[in-house]
Amino acid sequence: MGDKITHLQDKLCQISRVMVDALGVLQRDAPPAITDYQIMNNIPMVSDTSKAVWTPEQLKKEASTAGENLVAACLEFEKMLDELPTLIRSQDDQMNRLKDYQTQNEIQTQILKQRIELAENYLQSVSHSIEDVTNNRLKVRHPSRSSNLNKSSQLDVMDQQ
Repeated sequence: MGDKITHLQDKLCQISRVMVDALGVLQRDAPPAITDYQIMNNIPMVSDTSKAVWTPEQLKKEASTAGENLVAACLEFEKMLDELPTLIRSQDDQMNRLKDYQTQNEIQTQILKQRIELAENYLQSVSHSIEDVTNNRLKVRHPSRSSNLNKSSQLDVMDQQ
């Protein structure tokens, strides 16, 4: 299911389809019109006998059905429009809503900043822990290297003195 605007668009498309279909069927199947020129000059009406022409009763019934379908679709559309929140508000109401949104935005911004700060602190603590673990593992695995490093740094210190 989509949002309300999508439903309104779908209903509007349905209304246009019903309207176009009804007009197309009525135009296609309507008996030919008699013009004023034909009436004034007693010209007989020429009809295309290759297609079935509706009787006036059938034409009225089809027009009535199309009208009912169109009215039903329009009523549903109006009902859906009435369900939408009203857009007509006073300027004070709009300003109050904007202030509320601004306040909510500031609160959420502060919460987000606090969470980012906590995450950065946690990242630093994890990085230091990983560094400590790595240094401890190196000392455990290669004690001679660490003692050699200590001796060489002691020698460097003595050389400098």
